Amino acid sequence: MPERPGMMDQYKRIKANHRDSILFFRLGDFYEMFFDDALVASSLLDLTLTQRQGQPMCGIPHHAAKPYIARLLKAGKKVAICEQLTAPNAKGIVERDVVEIVTPGTTIEEDFIEQNANNYLVSLCRIGNRLCLSFLDVSTGEFRAHASEIGSDGGEEFVRSELSRLVPKEIIVQQSLFEHPAIRAALAERGEALIEKRPDWSFDSGRAREDLCRRFGMATLKGFGFADESPELAAAAILLEYLDQTAKAKSPHIRSILPYDHSKYLSMDEATRKNLELLRNLSTGSDKDSLIHVLDRTRTAGGYRRLRRWILQPLNDKGAIDLRLDCVEQFYRNQLFLQELRLKLGAVLDTERLAARLAMDKAHAKDILALRDSLRASLAVLRIPEMAALPPYIGAAPGAKEIAACEQGATLISATIIEEPSILLTEGNLIQAGVDAELDRLRNLKDDATKVLHEYLKEEREASGIQNLRIRYNKIIGYYLEVSKGKIERARSTEPQRKLPKSRDDSSWPIVKA
Repeated sequence: MPERPGMMDQYKRIKANHRDSILFFRLGDFYEMFFDDALVASSLLDLTLTQRQGQPMCGIPHHAAKPYIARLLKAGKKVAICEQLTAPNAKGIVERDVVEIVTPGTTIEEDFIEQNANNYLVSLCRIGNRLCLSFLDVSTGEFRAHASEIGSDGGEEFVRSELSRLVPKEIIVQQSLFEHPAIRAALAERGEALIEKRPDWSFDSGRAREDLCRRFGMATLKGFGFADESPELAAAAILLEYLDQTAKAKSPHIRSILPYDHSKYLSMDEATRKNLELLRNLSTGSDKDSLIHVLDRTRTAGGYRRLRRWILQPLNDKGAIDLRLDCVEQFYRNQLFLQELRLKLGAVLDTERLAARLAMDKAHAKDILALRDSLRASLAVLRIPEMAALPPYIGAAPGAKEIAACEQGATLISATIIEEPSILLTEGNLIQAGVDAELDRLRNLKDDATKVLHEYLKEEREASGIQNLRIRYNKIIGYYLEVSKGKIERARSTEPQRKLPKSRDDSSWPIVKA
């Protein structure tokens, strides 16, 4: 696409607001990168580096962008997606703006995150003598926060232990805390995580409480287990603020925030986790023969993620451990029930992440149908008679209201969405006929224009009494009705006169656009 005067000024203006991101600048069918972004991207993505007016540039096809974005995220980069907001116009520059900033810790695209692991965004700050940490998995809606007294090590061991447990993809850290040598050393060990530093004034507990109350529609957060003066709320609020800034979309699936009581779990440092081979073996670094590999018999992605969390944060309370063992015993003693449950659980898809993509307007049509199928599979699980006898600890027995909501959701999707829809929501071929009268009318105009025009012509002939009315078309005024010279006076009394193009024969006259 040829460069137009002022286009690079537009690029520089947009880039100035996203200096910490690789800017994917939409030019026709390509995303182009310029200057330093081009140098970085060409190296990480193995792209051919070219020049425009002596400046480096490179590009990728817009329809094949996902694999490239995934590689940049894995390298710890953020990607600002700048789209064309208006159609190309020879008289001016196409309007463009950033519609989303894709970051390692806020993305929910299935192509960008691991299916079997949580994708945590973490924040860290110091409020008084407390070290505060909050973590959020945008793809599932899990949102927690807690605080710990700062010990003689300046909180280094707390940070190391928590980051080792969570394995975050992105960390937002208070500037003054980052400057603490011990904390900086602990953060440096998480080399795979993107570090985002924020000024100290961003972490305000009072403002954070107000923001969170407003977000969740509550007067107080005591119902979630937080006191009004809880310092960890400062770490929590900045995560939602950051999500709003990057995703540029609402996130209604994040409906609560819960305390995380780390005193209930065994504390382990990263060296201990590695030596115990909880997730990876020491010889090859794969999960083969690791503890999770030996224990894993899960049937769903969500189940695997929970097992992974349980392994990384073992309980240290005997009563809680006994509750889990009682559940295991109950399944073990009823093998027929266990077999039926495992069979039906195998049809349950990743409902958490499907719902998150739908809530944030990131879902495609196949996601909607997958959610329906997963709801149906979940209902089949809940209708197994033995489910009602399971202990409350498992949390597998929702009430009639929740079951009815699942049924209604699955029924609504089936009655609304076409079974073989287009992949992209913007391509049409999504909503069934008969769902919306106006949509049916517009679809009829698109799919059967000849029939619609014929019916329109018939109506106009009857209304005007002019039987030799004809429909014509040209590129300047589109469809129009044409009448012979002998009927012009009658036509003038029926419809407002419209001018013909100069090249048109005067033997006919356009009356109205169809």
